Amino acid sequence: MKIQDSKILINDILISSNEYIQNAKKALKHLSEEFYQAPESKSWTDLADFFEGIQWILETISRIDQISNLETIISNYKIWNEYVQNIKGLNEIVRELDDAMKNNDHVLIGDLLQYEVLPIFEGAEHKLGLLMVLGGHQHVS
Repeated sequence: MKIQDSKILINDILISSNEYIQNAKKALKHLSEEFYQAPESKSWTDLADFFEGIQWILETISRIDQISNLETIISNYKIWNEYVQNIKGLNEIVRELDDAMKNNDHVLIGDLLQYEVLPIFEGAEHKLGLLMVLGGHQHVS
């Protein structure tokens, strides 16, 4: 794959990731409130969908990180590495969420979504804003 093609592909993935994170941030606030009260079956379905989204983001960063000469392809390699570390923080939270689900601890699920996941997503959104190229220009949020 040519470097320019790699840049376009990576940028498209970053834009998709950013869109997912923006939408998830809005949904997470509502979802955490549902778990603080009394989660219904839809709450559990939404949580499962959220897990799938996290899995997708983790897979994309893993695949992008394996590209040879990534430092010459991505617009800011230092910011990319900060983004990767930020997102990898979700791995531990997913384990905690899994434990909370097994223990039926709805309050802990709400806390983890609101106070752990949301800040990671906010940081990731900021980093993505620095990495994405929109319309051929560097986007800075």
